Amino acid sequence: ARWRGRPARGAVGGTRICRAALALLGAAAAAAAVVVRPCWRVPPAFAAGRGGSRPLVAVRLARYAALWDGFDLGSVLPGEKVDVPVYTKDAMKYFLDSLRASLKHKVTRFDVDFPTGFRLGSVEGGSADILRLEFQVPTKEQVSQAEQDVALWLAHHFKTKQDSLMTVFRTPVQVKMATKQWEQGRGGTITSFSKGSSKKSAFASDEIDIPAFVKSVQDGGCSVVVIVAPRKKHLRAVLELARRNKEVTIVLANARLRCQAKSDETREEARAVFYSAFHLDLAGRPLNEAIVYHAMREEGGKAPWVLARKTYEVKEDGREITVVKELLRKTSELSPSEIASAAAG
Repeated sequence: ARWRGRPARGAVGGTRICRAALALLGAAAAAAAVVVRPCWRVPPAFAAGRGGSRPLVAVRLARYAALWDGFDLGSVLPGEKVDVPVYTKDAMKYFLDSLRASLKHKVTRFDVDFPTGFRLGSVEGGSADILRLEFQVPTKEQVSQAEQDVALWLAHHFKTKQDSLMTVFRTPVQVKMATKQWEQGRGGTITSFSKGSSKKSAFASDEIDIPAFVKSVQDGGCSVVVIVAPRKKHLRAVLELARRNKEVTIVLANARLRCQAKSDETREEARAVFYSAFHLDLAGRPLNEAIVYHAMREEGGKAPWVLARKTYEVKEDGREITVVKELLRKTSELSPSEIASAAAG
């Protein structure tokens, strides 16, 4: 009866809390807006891809995390921006950052992926592809050269370990290409899973001798093994190596373990053993593609998987700019259906 006709003291406090919470949510929603800001032009080394050069004005994607993202993103805190690579220059920077993060946090089992047939160019600054979907499907030669590029950049990253580095390709043809194009000594011991490798291998056979493969790595005193674009039968041998040799660092390059419509028991096991240090792919259609992105963070913690759309607009002065909008962000790996649905929307 004492407080009849007016809200209880606790109710007043609750109302104030609710109002404050709503205000905070509104501010967080505003902060979640995508900010596209001009940056700099693409360097000539990255402007000449298979489709030729395009006079682009580079932009960066800065999406500030909304308050509710904290419930799903673990260490991705509210107010922290998430950058998605828009151009090859950005992709290479984030790729190298993720490799440095893997060393810093002593991750010894990880995989890196780039779009199929996407060329990174040489370490010395050779021509790289523009980060976009092409109308033509990459040829086998383009895919093979792209795999060479990823392996070369990994060899460059582990240049202080050349004496204990082994780079393993699928075929002797790829080995021949690498030994011809790479500098002497780069890539460490370069070999393949098949017969006819440039260096005689104990596991060089059509049907992979898994015990011999493991023994070859151990006898060679390898501390780092880079496996380039392995298939299912190669992954079986790699998983056995991972079980038997806990000390060696194993890196899978373009293994295609993530966000794939088709999978199998071997790939599922590999996904559980290896951490996705860097993943970049393109979905959708040319000139309106979506970017699938995940990268290990230098500060550690669980990094998000992001799907963002990239489109092109021509301004009144004739300049072509890239507009990017984040479509989806998750802590867990994006599924093929999620990617297809968001990219088609």
